Amino acid sequence: MSELTDALNRISNWMEALNSFPLKDGQKIAPYRPGLSDTDIKNFTDNLPFKLPQEVREFYQWHNGSWSSQDYRFSDAQDKEMIEFLYVNPGLMYGGLRPFIDEEVDFFSLDKAISCFGYASEFDKRPYLPIFTTENSFYSLLILERDTTPVLLDDYEIAFPSLTVLMQCIAELLENLDSFKSTLKCSLTVEKKLELEDRLINEIIRNYVEKSKSRYASILLNKIITRL
Repeated sequence: MSELTDALNRISNWMEALNSFPLKDGQKIAPYRPGLSDTDIKNFTDNLPFKLPQEVREFYQWHNGSWSSQDYRFSDAQDKEMIEFLYVNPGLMYGGLRPFIDEEVDFFSLDKAISCFGYASEFDKRPYLPIFTTENSFYSLLILERDTTPVLLDDYEIAFPSLTVLMQCIAELLENLDSFKSTLKCSLTVEKKLELEDRLINEIIRNYVEKSKSRYASILLNKIITRL
């Protein structure tokens, strides 16, 4: 098992810890689209001017973005049906099955990431694919001819040395989240709560990211911890 697969499995376990994924037509429905096959990925990427590293392929074999993100495997009617199912299923929307990243952070499908690359490549020739976007920033994969894929904050600063490290940081944060939130239920000042948030995030980042990049890495983790 690769380190990335291990981190992704830890995230999946966290998502399903409170409630089992609901069933639809005998299939488990996770908060994100089902992963892509090797054939799907080949079909998507045949015309790209670069080859996806194994790390990125493995990531999209896990899940192919948020349900709100485009996926050629689903027709408009199927998407509408699924969105309606998600909204009427209390276990998923209200009862506790939690996504690994807040709904305000959009997890791009490979379809959408490639579409964004196609548009952006008219202005910027660098090979990068956006994977997470927030209101004020986005995180993208810088595709290089090597096994690891750096993760950029916006389009210039390397926030995480690889996609694997990003998912390891998220997995560790989620695994500490419930006990951390129990601590926050104590009578603490706002300043103390913010201090504890920063301490937890900094402890995690310190294990994976060099100090000079820590402030770029912390933006996404802060978004997760304040919203979940």
